[in-house]
Amino acid sequence: MSIAPAVDLPLAGVRVIDLTRLLPGPLATRHLAELGADVIKIEGPSDQGQDDPTRHMGRTRDDIAAGRASLTFHLLNDGKQLRRLDLRDAAGRDALHTLLAGADVLVEGFRPGVMQRLGLDWDELHAAYPKLVVCAISGYGQCSVWSQRAGHDINYIAMAGVLEQIASASGDIAVPNFQIGDLLGGTQAALAGVLAALVAAQRSGIGRYVDISMAHQVLRHNVLAASTLAARGRVAPAGRDLLSGGAPCYGAYRTADGRHLAVGALELKFWQALCEALQRPEWARRHWSLGEAPGSAGALELRAQLAAVFAAQPLAHWIEHFEMVDCCVTPVLRLDEAQVHPLFHDAGAAA
Repeated sequence: MSIAPAVDLPLAGVRVIDLTRLLPGPLATRHLAELGADVIKIEGPSDQGQDDPTRHMGRTRDDIAAGRASLTFHLLNDGKQLRRLDLRDAAGRDALHTLLAGADVLVEGFRPGVMQRLGLDWDELHAAYPKLVVCAISGYGQCSVWSQRAGHDINYIAMAGVLEQIASASGDIAVPNFQIGDLLGGTQAALAGVLAALVAAQRSGIGRYVDISMAHQVLRHNVLAASTLAARGRVAPAGRDLLSGGAPCYGAYRTADGRHLAVGALELKFWQALCEALQRPEWARRHWSLGEAPGSAGALELRAQLAAVFAAQPLAHWIEHFEMVDCCVTPVLRLDEAQVHPLFHDAGAAA
């Protein structure tokens, strides 16, 4: 998708002050910048250890020799103005207030209580800048019983009942290399909250405080597992629910060369098309919608049979086999393969 001129972008004219570090906040403000906002990222003095830690995350020897920040830092912060202010002293705070006088949004990711100690809590800011939207991103929220606990992505998804579900039938947990808590619970939730608060501020002239707890947001989005719990009175065992491995029509299957296929034939028509493509017409009526209960002995037996079929041929064979079959079967790509796949590499694809 081509990017419109900055003046035509939806957030053109919106100024954002970014006090965040690491992943959730910086990516949220990067998205705001991509939507046209003028984002000013504030870091403290480097010689006092107040860099954003991503400056040093994964730096190469060449980066270190040249004094460059890491690629990670650039991916999260390119397109922003960068400023150094020491908010622990009066001069730094005065400079921040000068910026806030012309700002629409402030995003911060400190542990709850830090902004208050700096004299920058919501009451103070709202009194000085009534239209300002303030978004605070934290692990467990500003006021919860865990507000002062440290955490990272793995802790947030663990507490929200998500990590326990990312497990094999044997109960072995697979830690995802995609930060569900940081990105869904932090970045995306902050974006939604900020954009909604901006609309409200434009209508009313009154800013709002957006309290983003990454753990609470992940729990809030854990909808399907929660519906299973409500319906059955218990959490589905790992690898036994409809979407976690208990149904043959939905799962990842190993191929002969050690790669995997992703099968998402949830609807009956897709499952029937898959069975026809595999020349297994006797399987077509064995679907969850027709009474083949996920996690049942019959469903797990059929899953094993399907696994044996896929294990007999390499991934390339199955990619070709299913190329013209509309049944929600795709290869499980590595990131390097995804980046050059026509789906994403095509200049006309959505960015």
